[in-house]
Amino acid sequence: MRIAPQPTFRVPTDSKTHAAIARDCEAREGVDEAWAAFCKKYGGDRLFAGTSLSGITFDGEKTPPKDWIPCRESAIAFRPSLKGPLSEAAKEFKALPNKPNNLEYLQSLGLDIHPLSGRYLTPGYIKRNGTWYIVADPGCPIPDDVVEVTGEEREMVHAKEENTHG
Repeated sequence: MRIAPQPTFRVPTDSKTHAAIARDCEAREGVDEAWAAFCKKYGGDRLFAGTSLSGITFDGEKTPPKDWIPCRESAIAFRPSLKGPLSEAAKEFKALPNKPNNLEYLQSLGLDIHPLSGRYLTPGYIKRNGTWYIVADPGCPIPDDVVEVTGEEREMVHAKEENTHG
């Protein structure tokens, strides 16, 4: 049995795809920083989140601040109560940003993907030795301005983890 290699494409630094990946990474880093600052400010230990922050956890003997409640998705993660007069923490929690919209990112790559039309494949990205690569499943649409890599370069891309999305 053989396993087909995962299609892999180098992203030129002067390409539209490179700019789209940079914008997506910058936006995600900004969200992560805002969430981490909120967690630290209120004594939390970890974030409980997907594309939006659901709550924060408190390890050991720590307890959440007064008027905080378990989030809907987990009894171990807490968030400020959003009922009644809003506390300062509740106002901050409501104002926290969400992770970037994946559909906008895909459109910025020039990919005409319609998520409501059923199942679809999307490419991810990975950074190796300062170079961005698009990784995709066979049959997945990819941007026009990337260069397919094979052999040793492809093996190097998939050999270790550094920075990924997708």
